[in-house]
Amino acid sequence: MAAPGTVPRAWRVYVAEASHARPQRPATAIVEGVAQVDEEDESDRRADGSDGHARQYAFSFHGNYNQTMVLDGKRIAILVDNLYQEMEVWYPLYRFREDGAEVIPVAAEAGHTYTSKLGYPVVSERSYDVISSDDFDGVIVPGGFAPDHIRRHANANRFVYDMDAQGKLVAAICHGPWVLCSAHGMLKGRRATSFFAIKDDVINAGARWEDAEVVVDRNLVTSRKPDDLPAFCRAAIEIAAGQPVLSAR
Repeated sequence: MAAPGTVPRAWRVYVAEASHARPQRPATAIVEGVAQVDEEDESDRRADGSDGHARQYAFSFHGNYNQTMVLDGKRIAILVDNLYQEMEVWYPLYRFREDGAEVIPVAAEAGHTYTSKLGYPVVSERSYDVISSDDFDGVIVPGGFAPDHIRRHANANRFVYDMDAQGKLVAAICHGPWVLCSAHGMLKGRRATSFFAIKDDVINAGARWEDAEVVVDRNLVTSRKPDDLPAFCRAAIEIAAGQPVLSAR
């Protein structure tokens, strides 16, 4: 293992070989980074007599790497409470951030630590009492048993309802649609799915329930379980990306 702050030998050899080959760029994000290191540091290598094979580079990637941030400028709320399902919080949280969104954990109390079904912590940044749908571009409701706690808060239900009423992204997975059931009738006449155990709840709330990995009804995205997360996030990101960025925060 390379020492902290250095590049592993295999990478160094690749850098040297790639720089000698003078590849057409940008073939990949890595080649883009290698080519820039080669061009910027070539004079330094000549000055110190190095042939480039032993020199260690701490290089960064450039070019294509940051050109697909489709959610730049978007702000997404993710609702959390105790006994949340780990993957259904952290997978979308990081996936949306990866595409440039600001993702804010929201709960009954700001600055409080909530633990998952397996004890993994998440710290809320804002509370239902202070947030407004005017300040967000989308909301994600994860599953686990947390939704049964979330929907006990009137302001949480109102926030989800308001987001839907404004045509903004509302995405819920697994037991997350429990919150939608309590959001002032927003499921009436809508297509949706959920974890199979709450199918009756979703139907009784007025939705047309479907057994599919992801169901999209205008701005509403729902999925059944953690296995559906890739399809869930793809659909939710597509919806969020198609909406204009809020001009004021």
